[in-house]
Amino acid sequence: MWEKIKGKEEKRTYQLKYSSTQAAEQELLRHFGLKKIDSPESSQANIVTVNLAGKFLGAQEVLMILILAFDTKMGCLLKIRVKTEDEELTNELIESIE
Repeated sequence: MWEKIKGKEEKRTYQLKYSSTQAAEQELLRHFGLKKIDSPESSQANIVTVNLAGKFLGAQEVLMILILAFDTKMGCLLKIRVKTEDEELTNELIESIE
């Protein structure tokens, strides 16, 4: 599915202020408003991978991969990959977390 969209891909890592990966996942799903698609099971209990897909404002195809991890010292960490056909939209979506 990732290869379906020809366009700009951006990756970033963030430290989030959530007490668990589940809380972060729910808030990110609400934030982006995209559909959760099949996600592979993680081999580690404290790492969650969430695949999202949909159309931003009903027009632009968007794919995202969210990898959430929880560390007792650093808290909730997010590694995000975003891909759209529009470079500006890709940057805006990924920067909307800041």
